[in-house]
Amino acid sequence: KGAPADLLAPYDGQPVAVLGLSCYSWNTSTNMALAAEVKRRNPDCIVVAGGPDLDIRSQDFFARFPMVDIVVLRDGELAFQRILEQATGMRDWNAIPGLVLRPSAEERANGRVAHETASPELPQTFGPSPWLANAAYLEALMARLRAENPQRAIGIPWEIDRGCPYACSFCDWGSNTRSKVRAIGLDRIREEADWIARNRIQVTFLTAANFGILPRDEAILDAIVAAKEAHGFPRVFIWNNAKNHVDRVARMNAKAFRAGLVDFHILSVQSLDDEVLAAMNRKQIDKKHLIAVAARAREERIPCVAQLIFGGPADTLDKFLGSLTALMELGVHDEYVAYPFDVLPNAPASDPDYVARWGIRTIVRRGSVNKRSTREDSADVSRIIVATHSHDEDEFVEMYVRGRLLIALHNSGLTQHLARYWRHRHDVPYADFYRLLIDAVFLNDASEWHAVYRHCRDHIARFVGPDGVDMVETITVPELPDLDYQLSVEEYVLYRTMAEIDRFYAAVRAALDHGHGPDPHLDSLIAFQRGVMIDPGYDPAEGRVVSIAHDWPAWFRQLERSDVQSVPAQLIAGDFTLAIDRTHSGSHFQYPLNWHGAGRPPDEAMALWIRQVVGKHYQRVERAYFKNVEAMPRRVAETQDSRPMEAARGT
Repeated sequence: KGAPADLLAPYDGQPVAVLGLSCYSWNTSTNMALAAEVKRRNPDCIVVAGGPDLDIRSQDFFARFPMVDIVVLRDGELAFQRILEQATGMRDWNAIPGLVLRPSAEERANGRVAHETASPELPQTFGPSPWLANAAYLEALMARLRAENPQRAIGIPWEIDRGCPYACSFCDWGSNTRSKVRAIGLDRIREEADWIARNRIQVTFLTAANFGILPRDEAILDAIVAAKEAHGFPRVFIWNNAKNHVDRVARMNAKAFRAGLVDFHILSVQSLDDEVLAAMNRKQIDKKHLIAVAARAREERIPCVAQLIFGGPADTLDKFLGSLTALMELGVHDEYVAYPFDVLPNAPASDPDYVARWGIRTIVRRGSVNKRSTREDSADVSRIIVATHSHDEDEFVEMYVRGRLLIALHNSGLTQHLARYWRHRHDVPYADFYRLLIDAVFLNDASEWHAVYRHCRDHIARFVGPDGVDMVETITVPELPDLDYQLSVEEYVLYRTMAEIDRFYAAVRAALDHGHGPDPHLDSLIAFQRGVMIDPGYDPAEGRVVSIAHDWPAWFRQLERSDVQSVPAQLIAGDFTLAIDRTHSGSHFQYPLNWHGAGRPPDEAMALWIRQVVGKHYQRVERAYFKNVEAMPRRVAETQDSRPMEAARGT
């Protein structure tokens, strides 16, 4: 990201003969601005672009992007090599398969807007490793980057195969969807795994569409596990699971979690509504397999992150909220990451027949994937669906805001223990519990928390509306004008409720009393629920001691081990102490709780708390509340030590 002059500063004075650009929705506008500046400085430069975000179907592509000379279709390396070979020779681009070229004058006169060469030639076998063949250069580059910033985490994409047998309407996996998987040799992959670990590469993003689809994928995971055991890296290993291979995927996730390669398991559900899945062309992926993987992950105590897409064809407010609460019914409580339906220009969802069939209306906006920092002046955009035959723009706004409200309340832990108690003690479905709670606390205009809902709804309504072209999806926090970070709706809700957490729980208690009637255990449960939240007031130097009238940790542990529909054993009453003395949170205790400091101004501490606890999605798992805490009878704590906190340290 950045202005062209800044991005080109390291190369000032160097002529550019060929510029290659790989384009996706988060960088296309940046790339095109860069290309225009390179072309201005180097008029004879050949600008070559590829990637799934180039709308080559449009009638005016080359008119809109006059700086682009050549577009490469599908896999790029064979075509790009031949372009480089031709660049100093005849420049006979027509001799190279898989290109889209600017039309000739004669073609334009005949109404042609582009000229395609022969069908792309795709590599079926893969030669030397691009990482190992360029190791000296790359290792020097990483050394320079670390010298500039010792805290910088180095990350790379790692390719083990290409292709995907599925054809989901939202997807354009490198333009290789609905195609045979082409595998890279295992010997090369094992060497690369060792190189990644030896060079302390922190984050490795696997580019495979379905890791675990082939039996050999277990051997690949074994290679990266062995490399990590030998060298301690990578710290983060990101992959997309195969959809229909339950046992293999479950084994692989458990192995990676135990090795510290992953902090969670990604569950690509997209929706749990059959009509919505059919509209996405996901019906060929058996939903039962995803459910089985989630159950296995729960047995292994691996947090699950469920990915969902909302607002697409056949979707409605009730269906989207129903997918979220259906995940709860399946025992998936850790994190839900919900995206609007982003229409990639060459994915099936952009086909004119598909658009007409479903009555799709879209907007072009800077979504949260395009802009997070207040200092970032990004022009990159996404095209998202805001209306179909099944919902209009107003319902989309409600879908967006209420869905993220529910995510904020449940995944952060704010009301998760309350919801699970009502589900298993009183047989109240999660959908009914959250409908009552959101209606009473946020949608009721007499509630003090209605202003939070209203602020979020007004922002998204403006973002979706005709005057929202220059807006971004994320929210600048008005209460913290110096915060150089924008929050999503669920993050903003979490910030506001946690900043005034006692007042929030008072409103929740009143709503539950009114909606469900008095419960004799509610005060004790709210004390526990409040106690495990990592709100801004938690200071690890002091810890936290909470008195509770029931052994809630034991009750919820039984719930975790039981079938999701069964009722746990009787709740144990008594005089218990909850003593928390943690300095980190997260599934591997990877997030420091370090916003308190001598002389640190309150706004600065709050900003640091937001970054450490609220954070970005795919990082919230077990970050906002303490899991696996223990309750001890007060007399035991006093016997062990007169100070419960010291007793906690001792255990």
